[in-house]
Amino acid sequence: MIICVCCALASNAVQAQTSHSTHTALNKPLTVASACTQPLAQCPLTFPSTANSQQSMDPFGSPETNNLLTPEHTQHPSVLPELGDGSEGTLTPWEEQNWGRRIMQIIRRDPDYLADTRVRDYFSTVAQRLAAAAVRIARRGSNGQTHYIENDHSSLYTASGTQLQRSEASELSKKFAHIAPDFEVFAVRDPQINAFSLPGGFIGLNTGLVSNTQTESELASVLAHEMGHVLQRHSARKGAANTRSSYAALAGMLLGVIAGVATGSADLGGALAMSGQAYGVDSQLKFSRAAEREADRIGFLLLEEAGYDPYGMPAFFERLELGAPSETSLPAYMRTHPLTRERIADMMQRAQRTRYRQPRQDPEYSFVRAQLKVLEARSDHEYARIERTFSNALNSQTAPNPAANFYGMALAHLLANQPDSARADLEKAQQAFRSGPCLTSKRTGPCTVNNVRYARSLDILQIELMGLGPKPAHTQAIALAKVVVKRWPYSRAAQEAQIKAQLAAKHYREVQTLARTQAQLEPNQTLWWNYLALASAALGDTVNQHRALAEKYALEGAWPSAILQLQTARQTPKLPLYERAEIESRINEMKNLYKKAKEEEKSGPPA
Repeated sequence: MIICVCCALASNAVQAQTSHSTHTALNKPLTVASACTQPLAQCPLTFPSTANSQQSMDPFGSPETNNLLTPEHTQHPSVLPELGDGSEGTLTPWEEQNWGRRIMQIIRRDPDYLADTRVRDYFSTVAQRLAAAAVRIARRGSNGQTHYIENDHSSLYTASGTQLQRSEASELSKKFAHIAPDFEVFAVRDPQINAFSLPGGFIGLNTGLVSNTQTESELASVLAHEMGHVLQRHSARKGAANTRSSYAALAGMLLGVIAGVATGSADLGGALAMSGQAYGVDSQLKFSRAAEREADRIGFLLLEEAGYDPYGMPAFFERLELGAPSETSLPAYMRTHPLTRERIADMMQRAQRTRYRQPRQDPEYSFVRAQLKVLEARSDHEYARIERTFSNALNSQTAPNPAANFYGMALAHLLANQPDSARADLEKAQQAFRSGPCLTSKRTGPCTVNNVRYARSLDILQIELMGLGPKPAHTQAIALAKVVVKRWPYSRAAQEAQIKAQLAAKHYREVQTLARTQAQLEPNQTLWWNYLALASAALGDTVNQHRALAEKYALEGAWPSAILQLQTARQTPKLPLYERAEIESRINEMKNLYKKAKEEEKSGPPA
């Protein structure tokens, strides 16, 4: 089970947040493009087409959504509100990113880490929408020239016209950090209601938390809160007095994750908490409570500015509190994020000061919510139980979204190796979705195409089921996959569906081309390197097979295996001189990174 390291429990160490682009000690914009000197597996911008450029686009591929993050946003890092002074931070931005990457290397090995591209697409959409809101708020707050802000900065308004208190406006206008939001949001297979953030802008959401939200705005409120910690860089504001404690806590967190993954412990949280206590993390809980309130404020601004229902935040937290009458029954989220009646009341008051709006919910929210409920299961027996839950809700007419219930039933049958039942459920899901009301908004793409409604999750599941059918169906799957990629050109799930369809048809050359392109766009994702290795092996292209596997292992922190793969590739007969030189250079880079990693594991980061 993956550790759920949350803000209050791990205090300033776990709250140490930043994005891949942040300010230097001289308060000048610093981007990964200019600062990263690491090789491919560590630096996403090694390729001409970068992971950051991919993330600046909404996975839906909607022109309306893509305009939220224009080239101006990505080329000139925006200022974001910072309610405190981060110049005396205990960790530099690069140190935060480095530790975050190292922890994620370990987490990605855990079977409870869910790398499903459909889930990643949706989480990225919500994160980009909130990040774009942060950019707009910060720019209005920094120049004071729009009608939302008075010239003396005594009043500040959100896009919907909500006026902030004078003290809040003063704080938001006083200090700004030059960072461009860049987040990686991922799912964890865990029925507990919890969410957590890691150094470097990585945010994890438990499947149990997503399942227990009732609206997209509730889910976005949790993500906005976690992003508030990231944007405020809470640990960097602790001051030099806690430098050793911050490093020690991060080291303890890393060792706790390593130990838990290695032993398969189901109580990684307890082990990590004990390692944190050893370094006095609990003594800093008071700061964490203050940080929680601050993250509420920033998260609420992001939520409202992004167009979500501002009542989603107090509604979700209040429901958590009402469902936990005693201290022992508190959900994990409330134990690690200290929640008080004052915080809930403050969020409710803020919501009441906003203008009324009726947000339109992204259809993918319901499909991803149902999918994560299914992915919590680990056996055919559990799949059957979840399928009955969806079916009972349909029979009792209590399902808020029948299409999502049929979709969940189809996934459960597919994972239980019952493709025929899955196809029948999918057909019912498509019928229910296309006959339902158009609930999507312009931000998430067109509701219809040629007067026919489409949902990305439904299309991708159809492609997957076609690939399991007879050979003639493989051709149909490839044709549909190409249509889906055009429909959602920035969807990772659509790209993966096309790769899977080509694999089922044994079109390995096409798979190799597609996987190489995606690996260049997202070199920090092991998924694409794995597909590239599979296709290269099928083609007998052993050099590219070993090179792809080397990058995959490097991303997982398995340096000896990565180096061995490159050494094997170097021994290939009649290897061109330029390619041999590339491999030699990469071997040296990996050896240096491996040496550095071992040194840090022994001594921890420099004080």
